[in-house]
Amino acid sequence: MKRVLFFLLAVVSLAVTPLLVSAADMQVHGDFNNRFMLGSNHDEWFNGSGGGPLEDGSVTNLWGEAKYRLWADFSTNNGKVKGVYAAEWGALEYGAGGSVGKSAGGGFSGDAVNIETRWLYTDFKLPWNDKLGVKMGLFPLKLNKYFWEETQMGVQLYGGLSGSNFIFGWTRGDEYRSVKKNDDTTSLDSIYAKVDFKPADNFKMNIWADYLFKNLDGGSELVGVSAKQGEWYEAKLMKAAELDIFTIGLGGDFKSGNFFGGFDFIYQGGSVDKVSYKDYLGNTAPDDNYDLNAWFARLDLGYNFCCDMKLTYRFWYASGDDDSDDSDFNGYMAVDVDTFDSVVLMEGPYTDDDYFVETPYIGDKGFIMNELLFAWKTSKKTTIGGGLLYMMLAEDLEYKDNNGKSQSDDALGLEVNAYVKYKLYDNLEFAINAGYLFAGDAMDYWESDKDGNADEDIFVSTARVRYNF
Repeated sequence: MKRVLFFLLAVVSLAVTPLLVSAADMQVHGDFNNRFMLGSNHDEWFNGSGGGPLEDGSVTNLWGEAKYRLWADFSTNNGKVKGVYAAEWGALEYGAGGSVGKSAGGGFSGDAVNIETRWLYTDFKLPWNDKLGVKMGLFPLKLNKYFWEETQMGVQLYGGLSGSNFIFGWTRGDEYRSVKKNDDTTSLDSIYAKVDFKPADNFKMNIWADYLFKNLDGGSELVGVSAKQGEWYEAKLMKAAELDIFTIGLGGDFKSGNFFGGFDFIYQGGSVDKVSYKDYLGNTAPDDNYDLNAWFARLDLGYNFCCDMKLTYRFWYASGDDDSDDSDFNGYMAVDVDTFDSVVLMEGPYTDDDYFVETPYIGDKGFIMNELLFAWKTSKKTTIGGGLLYMMLAEDLEYKDNNGKSQSDDALGLEVNAYVKYKLYDNLEFAINAGYLFAGDAMDYWESDKDGNADEDIFVSTARVRYNF
């Protein structure tokens, strides 16, 4: 009987499939990424997000993981209506047991529930003006890579008008549905807009704004730091606080002969209220309502040499907070970003689910980046490159060492990194990178043996084999 049922199911599937195919055009894409931690003298620094504490001596492991993303675009009406679904597996760690979770199922026999929905949205052109379109659902939001560039649930109007492109939308980052009368708590929402335009040949600019808001009826969120938390200061992590944040930005890219460059300037204001705030000393700040007044700036300057070789200098400054006892937040705050510049402190390792911070700053202390980047495409298949990074906090990190002595420093250190990428096939790449941080004394805060002096430099090397189609 079972064989008969399976046969009938197969016949029905074969009969229906041509109808489904004819109903919509479909394109399937994939990003299949196997990544390996080749070695680090401080593997505890690359264990999930947050990093540390750094042990007094080496902790070394060799491990691997697989992160696969598969998505399909379904379109009709000559491409004017489209639905997109993307699923992601992992990062599934080699040898990781368990039956449920993103990293589970890499042990014997596999068999784990480890799939996540990455994108899920409808995208259609307006019938009366096909230069305008609407996206709704879970889709990639690209407002600014240093402020908000991640998947987000919402509705977006987009289009092109008079030589420019724009987006305007609403997002809901955290939902709250009231079940009581006179409950003033609201969901965490955002309204944003961005315009890209070209004022001259080889010169592109953009201007954008975002308003993030949530009301809270009583209560407060404990927001603090510990040796295991480097990235707590991010709007998406303050879902239980009362937020009233507006952010405006101006950016651009330009070319002139062999020279090129880019810039961003971002100002942020508003308030973060009903927050119980702990500083790096472990003290709870006396206030729970804060005025936000912060900014971020970036400048890139580069030169294209012959033979597909380029050199880029990059600087950025994220403002930091210098006084935990006043009623101001002066630390620049992103909503949801990924930052890959540093191999040691950010998401630069190819095993990029394991990092210290994903933001272009650390906590509320901001960041100062000076970065010299080199890239050379030596052949059709091979690219080599590297960077020299000097990194500081914008404000001193004040803390107590293991002897109870007060310490203060802003130097994170000098990082040297390098990479090689090689195309095995047009859509299959092997890459290897490495980074070494000559630690500055501010890194002592994240050491288990805090004594006011950074004793632990950090080395890491990772590799990947990545298949894209």
